Amino acid sequence: MKPVLTAIARASCRTLSLVESRWLAAALCAVILASVAPAGAHEAKLPEVSAELEALRAKLAKYKDPMVAIRDGYFSTLTCVQYPDGAMGVHFFNTSLIGPTPDPDKPQVLMYEPVGGKLRLIAIEWLVPLATGIEEAPRLFEQTFHGPMPGHYPVMPKGLRHYDMHVWLFKENPNGLFYGANPTVNCVGKWPYVVEEAHRSDAPME
Repeated sequence: MKPVLTAIARASCRTLSLVESRWLAAALCAVILASVAPAGAHEAKLPEVSAELEALRAKLAKYKDPMVAIRDGYFSTLTCVQYPDGAMGVHFFNTSLIGPTPDPDKPQVLMYEPVGGKLRLIAIEWLVPLATGIEEAPRLFEQTFHGPMPGHYPVMPKGLRHYDMHVWLFKENPNGLFYGANPTVNCVGKWPYVVEEAHRSDAPME
């Protein structure tokens, strides 16, 4: 059905080209084509990942809608986290998933980018506090978690020492799939509550 609608839209554009006012014709054409654009045409480019992570991305895709995340127990920390080397976005935290052993299907944190007044899902994060009794850095997807590090104040108490790992499943990160911040994400001027960190996101925090 979509190819048929697209063909009709293009035919309409050819007809509109006969309109005396060319700028009006171009504007109307843009509106028509936008109405039949494929779903996700304006979404961020997805990174290439392993089959395991591809399956996880499909499972978590429902959280593209932040309201679904809230219904499942993820609550916004309100602030958008910005670093000199990029940003991490707005974090939604599910404390019921905290434990000493990270579940590969259930990240504790969802990360969103402010875009046009809305929130777009860009990444996920696992976070394991030392208070769970863990004695060494956990591993998932053949990656070792970063840390231990203090809590990222004011999003969380400084005393909440923890290990964490980010995975940019929903937006390509030029610095790498598991890097802390993404240089293509920016909070400043896009969100009313921004925390600007002075150090790089990959710098050790003690």
